[in-house]
Amino acid sequence: MGRPVITTDTPGCRETVEAGVNGLLVPVKSISQLVEAMLRLIDNPGLRQRMGDAGRTLALSRFASRDVAKNVIDLLGLEGSGQKPGPTGRAYEPAEHNLSRENDLLAKDAALAPEIIFGRQ
Repeated sequence: MGRPVITTDTPGCRETVEAGVNGLLVPVKSISQLVEAMLRLIDNPGLRQRMGDAGRTLALSRFASRDVAKNVIDLLGLEGSGQKPGPTGRAYEPAEHNLSRENDLLAKDAALAPEIIFGRQ
């Protein structure tokens, strides 16, 4: 399970949220709209679930560790640069995700989330 996002409608923040899909945008310094957005998610577990799932799908598709690592290596021009390999003696290879373990950890985290975030279950 992913997490829905509530963020301000400002550059840098709004690029991570598709309003109404994986989270909610609120105007800067608008405490009343922030409270409304929080209450909307607190009172609507189905919406929280849908937005959280959409956010997780988005994060995995845009920010998979292998793709991020490759982009960084490409950006820094390190591919084929003749630099020494890492301590294992081989070229950099990001670890594969263990999605089963990730999902187990997320499920445990999700079970605690309502109590931690909202103070109730």
